[in-house]
Amino acid sequence: MEKEFEKVQKLAGNEDHDHPFYHKVKEILDEGDQETITQEKIGVKLLRIAEYAQEGFILNDFPNSVADAESLEELNGGMNAFVHINMPELFLAQVESAKYECNDWGTVYQREDVIDEETGITQKANYPEDGFCDNCGSIHIRPATDPEAFETALKSYTQRKEELLDFYNYLGLLVDID
Repeated sequence: MEKEFEKVQKLAGNEDHDHPFYHKVKEILDEGDQETITQEKIGVKLLRIAEYAQEGFILNDFPNSVADAESLEELNGGMNAFVHINMPELFLAQVESAKYECNDWGTVYQREDVIDEETGITQKANYPEDGFCDNCGSIHIRPATDPEAFETALKSYTQRKEELLDFYNYLGLLVDID
């Protein structure tokens, strides 16, 4: 969902995003008021109008709270499942440090394989051999890691994880993978 928020912040006012809705969302996101973002159900509203989400979607950074989760349940009859994959924090940090992103399209790449020897979990490299974005052909692929932001996000997720897992377990939608 963060990518969708960044996209609106970047494109609001452009040809395909020149609508009062996008301008208002950009304003809310620029203020960084998480309470308003949640109350206004910004994430769900963006999913409703996103072409790619019409047939279904996978989210890896949303919901952030039970309020977000409740609003997702209002979208098209709710979620089919909430899959929680428990990964070692060191592995996640290594994946984050190998992350690159196309500045123009937002495609995320892994520069190198990341392997957790203890669990056998592997994140394969998918960086384009020719250095050009697979989606738009851009050469503007840059490191996309921010260790401080990642650490903050991981701590925040750890603090609210149990509440979200309890919510989805109660609904019978939790698939928990260790």
